[in-house]
Amino acid sequence: MILSQFNVDLAENKIISKIIVEVTDAILNLWIREQKDKEFSDKIIIELKIILKSYLTRYFPGGQNHLDSDSSF
Repeated sequence: MILSQFNVDLAENKIISKIIVEVTDAILNLWIREQKDKEFSDKIIIELKIILKSYLTRYFPGGQNHLDSDSSF
């Protein structure tokens, strides 16, 4: 998982993972309801990436270089 790049301890990793799972679950539930709408699906994926990147760069600024170099993220 990408969190290994940020040198977080196990407790932080669990908290961050829980937040990521909750956000992902909420977004996927919206996506499932609107899955016929391709434009909506694309927006949801972009939003999820923005939320995740914002969270990681805010709390783990040392990981910014990794995020910037990973075009798939």
